[in-house]
Amino acid sequence: MKAICEYTEEELVKQRAVRDKILEKIKNIPHNEKWDINEITNGYAHYVFKVKPSQRMLNAIGRNPTTDEMIIIVDDGFSHFGASCSESNGVYNGRVNTD
Repeated sequence: MKAICEYTEEELVKQRAVRDKILEKIKNIPHNEKWDINEITNGYAHYVFKVKPSQRMLNAIGRNPTTDEMIIIVDDGFSHFGASCSESNGVYNGRVNTD
């Protein structure tokens, strides 16, 4: 996922719509009920995460989230300076650059 400052206006509008849609679906789920696995490690100007969505979150979304959606969920938006994520067996591993 690109850094917020690298989006064109059109891409920004599209990403905001994705963000709003996915966050709306999970807004009533308490943070501690979103995950079966929730490991976040802070580093210099970044953090890495390993998360597994709970069945409650999957039910609210209606499917497995995409890797970009998972970055948005973990980051509570996409105002970061680039991010990457991969998924294997329902577990998402990623990195978000914060500076």
